[in-house]
Amino acid sequence: MDKVKKIIIRLPNWVGDFVMATPILTDIREKYPDAHITALCKSPLEELLLDDEDVSEVIAFVKSKRKFLDLSQYQSLINKLKNNQYDLGIILPNSFSSAYVFWKSKIRKRIGFIADRRKIFLNVPVKFSKDRHNKHLVFTYKELLWPLTIKSDSVPRLYIKEDTQFIDKIFLENNIPANSKIIGINPGAAYGTAKCWIPERFQKIAEKLLKDHNTFVFFFGDMSMQTLNNHICENLGPRAINLAGKTSLKQLCMLLQKCKLFLTNDSGPMHLASALNVPLIAIFGSTDENVTGPFNNGVVIHKKLSCSPCFKKKCPYNFECMKLISVDEVFTKIKELLN
Repeated sequence: MDKVKKIIIRLPNWVGDFVMATPILTDIREKYPDAHITALCKSPLEELLLDDEDVSEVIAFVKSKRKFLDLSQYQSLINKLKNNQYDLGIILPNSFSSAYVFWKSKIRKRIGFIADRRKIFLNVPVKFSKDRHNKHLVFTYKELLWPLTIKSDSVPRLYIKEDTQFIDKIFLENNIPANSKIIGINPGAAYGTAKCWIPERFQKIAEKLLKDHNTFVFFFGDMSMQTLNNHICENLGPRAINLAGKTSLKQLCMLLQKCKLFLTNDSGPMHLASALNVPLIAIFGSTDENVTGPFNNGVVIHKKLSCSPCFKKKCPYNFECMKLISVDEVFTKIKELLN
């Protein structure tokens, strides 16, 4: 495998998993410095790679929302990949379809985990390690590189160039002076409500922060978080700014880099902030920070109850893992980080 000229890496579909897989890009570029490296990902995740010099090319596709497996939707993508004649393909998702696409595209060496009845499509199948549920997903992804004799200490990273025109527009529209202190808050999470701290407590945190008249609070989220953020921002005044659904992924990263601190649930934006080395506080309940916590930096608040982590979308009990995290505890951590 040393004479590899063309490599394609299929990246995960979720923002957080995508970020946790970025060390693969670093390691592959270091191993094959002269290779043409293609990153294949679901749109709009390609925005996170536009400034990435480890990647030669990005191919983005739109994934069907159909519940059933419809392999015909991948035919145009397969035709494109087949024409590129890749020597090596690394498949990070565990799905049947991702391995099927690489097999149909006649990629010479196909490395992926044995999962979802897809071993037949892999000619370099990799078994999951027995302890994968007890170690960080970053390390699990790196096991796919072992057949290439790659072991490294690379960490999740993002390269995002600032668009000063966009930043200036946001600051101008919201009357934010240049020397203001920006705090970011992400009160939602894509996977379900069990991952989310109580909205009224995010509101109380913002109230405390806004007592400093030099502070502005950016509330982040996608379009589905607009109503939640509007509810939280109600009566907080003009220095609480709801940006849910108003930024692209790349623009979200640019604004995160303006934050002195980021308060978040376990979510995609948490991993973005961690990879960008933004000081952050992550609140965990139903999930496990040892597996999907912020990798580069961050303070995690997690009440280790007997039922936690349960990995459920909705709490079947009394939501004690989140109720036990008080406003005062979180605000004390915020002050510690800011000082």
